[in-house]
Order: sequence, then C-alpha cells, then structure tokens
Amino acid sequence: MFKSVERFIAFRYFFSPKNDGFISLISALSFVGIMLGVAALIIVTSVLNGFRSELMQQLIGIKGHVYVYPTGAVNLNQVLEKLDHLPFVTQAMPVSETPTIMSSHGRFNGVIVFGHDPSRLKQHKYFNSKVINGSVLNLKKEDTVLIGIRMAEEYNLQMGDYITLIYPSQDESVLGTITKERNFKIVGIFDLGMREYDKRFVFTSLENANSFYEMGPSHIEVFTKPPEGMTPKIVKALSEFKVDVQDWGHANAPALRALHIEKNVMFIVLTLIIMIAVLNIVSSLVMLVKDKTKDIAILRTMGMSQHAIGRIFLINGMTIGVLGTLCGFILGILFVHNIETIRLFVEHILGTQLFSAEAYGINQLPALLNWTDVSLICGLSVSCSILASFYPSWRAARLDPVRILR
Repeated sequence: MFKSVERFIAFRYFFSPKNDGFISLISALSFVGIMLGVAALIIVTSVLNGFRSELMQQLIGIKGHVYVYPTGAVNLNQVLEKLDHLPFVTQAMPVSETPTIMSSHGRFNGVIVFGHDPSRLKQHKYFNSKVINGSVLNLKKEDTVLIGIRMAEEYNLQMGDYITLIYPSQDESVLGTITKERNFKIVGIFDLGMREYDKRFVFTSLENANSFYEMGPSHIEVFTKPPEGMTPKIVKALSEFKVDVQDWGHANAPALRALHIEKNVMFIVLTLIIMIAVLNIVSSLVMLVKDKTKDIAILRTMGMSQHAIGRIFLINGMTIGVLGTLCGFILGILFVHNIETIRLFVEHILGTQLFSAEAYGINQLPALLNWTDVSLICGLSVSCSILASFYPSWRAARLDPVRILR
C-alpha cells in the first residue's frame, strides 16, 4: 500500500527530535486523547454490559423466562401439566407472590413472600446453589420459611429463629380490616448475590402460603431452553386456556431499557474524547505540512508524485491513530480484567466507598467484555483518525514546488 521510501520519510518526520516542539506536543496530546478515549469507552461499555448481565442472571435465574398469568376461570394444574410436556420447557413452577410485612425483634420491614412447591423448587438448580444453610425441602414442614442472608444479618436471625408475617385479612370488623399474624420458623438461608433480593425475599411452600393468605398460586414461572424467543410457542400451546403470557424482557422492560439508554448516552459522550483527539491530529498535521514546506518542494523536484507526498502525511496521521487505539485497547482490557482490584485499591487510598452495594444491589463492580463493542470502538477510532488525516495530506500534495522554491 505504501512504498518503503514514503514510510521512511513519514516515520522520520514523526519521531524526529528536531521537529517543532509545539507540533510534537499537539501530536502527543492527540495520541493520549485517543488512547484515553478508547480505554474509557471499553471500560464503561464493559461495566454497563456487566450490570446488564448481572441483572439478567438474577432475574432469569430466580424468576423464570416466561410468566403465565390466569385471566379467567383456569385450572392451573391443567396448564402446568401442558407445560411439563412441552419439549423446550425445562421446568414449570406454580408460584404465589404476595407483598407482606415482616416483624422481628420489634422491627418491621416490607418483604415479598413467594410460595413454591418444595419438590419443584428443589429441581431449580440455580436457586439451590444459592442456599447456604438448610434445605429447600425443609419447607414441607408447617409454617417454615427461607430468608436471605442480608435479612439474617440485619435482624440477627439464625436457623431455628422465628419471624412474624403480618397481612390484612379478608375479614373486616366494625373497626376496619383485621390483620393476620403468624410466626414462621427459619429453616434455610440463601445468598442470591443481590442485596435487595437477600433483604426482602422470603420463600415458603404453596401450602403454607395458601393457609396464611387464603389464596392459591398467582402465576406459573416457566424455564425454557433457550431462554429467549419461546414466548410465541408457549402462547400457541396454551391457546385453549384463558391465560396471559409474558416473557422476562417484557416484565422487566423499564430496567433493561434504562441500561440500554445509559449505555448509548455514555458511548456518545465518551466518543467526544476521541473526536477532540482527532481534531488535534488535523491541527498537528496542518502545522507539520507548513513546517515541511521546503522539504515537500525538494521531494517534488526530485520526482516524487503528489500522491506519494500525500501518503507521507497520511501515514503520520494513521500512526497516531493506530498507536493511540492500540495503547487504549491494551489499557482498557487490563483495567477491565482488574477492575475490582483497582476499585478496592482506590477506595483504600481515598478512604471512601466508590461503589455502594446498598445503592446498586450487588456486592462487586461487574464488568463483561463484549468483543463486538471493543471492535466497534477500535474501528471507529482508527477510521476517524484516517479520515482526519486526509485533508492535511491533500493540502500537502497540492503544494506548488515552483512557488515555494522562489
């Protein structure tokens, strides 16, 4: 693509210590700007991808891929039997989900109580892997619950302790609604990894939930393989029943949409860093062309073509862009792979908490490299650098050697 003489002259201009100091400074700033811009984009997109992956893992891992809600008089056992025989359904679980008040040691907290069939919940590999004490099968006993580790720590609860669940009864008196209270024994503790879930989720059996709340399952959670794209098939299979079928993406659309918008906005904002560095490439090359005007005239009189002159300065711009992108790529990858170590180190140095688990709901800063995003970022950086080099190169090629030598 480029002849050896063109590369030799271009690299001599680029690395020569005799260049004008101001031009070298602008070139250095262009290089640093591209490097930091590429690294920042890789880091930010990886962190946002990590948050999305963590959210999806928690939502899909716990609450299923597809939700089936009855919309009329429906026998959920028949629906469940139909789902169990579908080849792409790995598991179907009837669930009751009820907001409730929990009381322990004189303190109150709002929780969500999930009623499950213990035998089916035992087959839920993801949830069972998160039970760190006790067993799901203990829920077969009367008035028993599983609680999260954060709730246990906050209320100083242990295996065998009791919590009180408080719920408005369907019965009313002259004084108003009567509340129901019942003590439940803790027979298991789980650690889902999301602080909000571990503080507010309580699991019991469907039988216990039905006895206390006087209501059956509210919906069926379905796990499919693959986890996406199975909703239309389930809708078709359950067409004879009066049910509403929703996938996990529809049910959690606000959170997923917010992450998507945030990722796009951050990508646009951080791309401005690269754009500023690219403009610096234009400035440095224009001044380099002006500084090397006599050299260009001599090369032209020696027989070098206009295109060859243009390619010399194009190589200069490409060198800044490619080297800056490469260094930014390496810096970004190293940062992402060591992001948790870096976070802990910075927090130790500053003596403050940069990433609050209480605010973000997870225990560590997640980061997930998406090579498609990385390729897009690097390609964008190199492409913009090359495009920015065309105008100064064209200007250098258009110089008239006769006028300059006069």
